[in-house]
Order: sequence, then C-alpha cells, then structure tokens
Amino acid sequence: MPTHRVTVSPTPRTMAFQSRLGYHRILWTTRRDFWKDTSMLKNIPPVLSPELMDVLMRMGHGDELVIADGNYPSEANAKRLVRADGHGATAILEAVLQFLPLDTFVEFPATVMQPVDAASEGKSASAPPIWSDFRKRIESAEGRVIELHRIERFAFYERSRKAYAIVATGETAIYANVILTKGVVYPAE
Repeated sequence: MPTHRVTVSPTPRTMAFQSRLGYHRILWTTRRDFWKDTSMLKNIPPVLSPELMDVLMRMGHGDELVIADGNYPSEANAKRLVRADGHGATAILEAVLQFLPLDTFVEFPATVMQPVDAASEGKSASAPPIWSDFRKRIESAEGRVIELHRIERFAFYERSRKAYAIVATGETAIYANVILTKGVVYPAE
C-alpha cells in the first residue's frame, strides 16, 4: 500500500506569526550582540544604562542617589528606581563618580548603613570590607579624603525614601549601600 504524504500549507495567519517570531528572534539577537561590544557614546562606562545617565543628568545640587546592594529593599523605598542587575556596587559607584561631583557644602557627602549588630549593642563595629573599596573609589574620584558617615539601618531607609533615586545593583556583599549627595559642577575657567 502506498503511503501518502499530506502537506498542509500554512495559513496566512500562521505565516505571519512565524515571520514575526523570526523577526523578533533576529532583532533580539542583533540588539544583544550589538550592545555587548559597543557603545553609542565615547567614554561612557558600559555599566551605566541610559536610565541611570538620565537620572544623573536630572539631579540637582543637594539631591541624593542611593547605590544599593542586592539585599536592599529598593523597590519598597524608591521614588525612582534604576535597575543595575548583574553589576556590583563598586563598579556602579566608580562609573557614577565619573559624572557626579560630591557636595562640598555638607559635612558628609557619602553615607553608609551602620551594621545592625553594632547599632543594637551601641558600639562601633568593624567596617564591612566593601567600605574600603567605596572609600578608595570616592577619594580617587574626588581627590580628597571623604569619611563614610554611618547611620542606623532604619534612618538609612528613611533617608533613602527621600533620595532622588535608588540604583538597585546585583551586589552580593552585605552593607554595600551608600548614599551620595550631589555637589556643584563649576564652570571651566
């Protein structure tokens, strides 16, 4: 007995769906591969997204930016949230400080969250290791010594709610949260 092969012609609707699916797959691959190796502007660190650059451009003198680790409740505390998943807090901090001057009119332009164990016992705990990385990057960018001011956890949360924006990073280190106060960009002489 001969076997019959039945071929079904795709309907115009099926063809349109397959066409769109293929187009989007090509488009996604093209975009992903494009952004991996290139940038549309010179000297912009690849960890800075267009959304984060927009936030930095819109901030004014005295506005605050929170760079938060992966454990921080960013979504619950943010007026404006910028996702930087997959990037560490130190990488974001270093990139941000290329464009954001720290305030010279306030005593503490960089604030960190006091470790909970130390705060509950009323003593000063040793600084988490990531703070030394924060300090190095801040002092390198600013060209001056800047103390990381410690505040209690819930005071930090309250202050972050008033911040201009929170950058939610994928940082895994604990207490890798810092609030930066934007300073003034002076005209070139």
